[in-house]
Amino acid sequence: EETGVAVGEEAIPAIYAQRRANRGFEAVALRDGILYAFIQSPIDNPDGGKDNSSKAATLVRILAFDTTAKAAVGEYFYRLDGAGVDKIGDAVVMPDGTFLVLERDDATGAAARKLVYHIDLDAATNFLGYELPLGVELQSDAGLAALGITPAAKTLVVDLGAIGYDTVDKPEGLALIDENTLAVINDNDFGAGGV
Repeated sequence: EETGVAVGEEAIPAIYAQRRANRGFEAVALRDGILYAFIQSPIDNPDGGKDNSSKAATLVRILAFDTTAKAAVGEYFYRLDGAGVDKIGDAVVMPDGTFLVLERDDATGAAARKLVYHIDLDAATNFLGYELPLGVELQSDAGLAALGITPAAKTLVVDLGAIGYDTVDKPEGLALIDENTLAVINDNDFGAGGV
């Protein structure tokens, strides 16, 4: 307001300000007027100068935002595989209201890990409004259970590397063509690599 420009009302939980640089909302999917926004990597919690908490964590937050009420209505945890797989690439809602989520590492070649999982957020705990301990993103599933939280369960749909999609490092788009066809879109970093 000191610049004289009104930019709206704060509607996202304050902890999202602890995201790593360039690791904000990477995926969005709209279901019945609720926008599900998937943060790309774990939030740095506790917040440190070198993002050490984020780099050690595997729990990613999903924010559910009611586009009519203009308010957050849910938060869920999704656990990344880890071991180099440290970011969400995209997500898409299925006709039955479940989601497909792409998670990935930065590698190319046979060892690259680009994985599409199926999740059902209705079976996960909506922890919006919970008093969470510092460092909750570092919790194990048992630690979450002690807090009364169940993260989204996931089932592998396709290992993209195993079917030959292994020459690019950034699949960052999913689109559902029909019930049996999924389009995967790759980020080329605007040609910045020169290739």
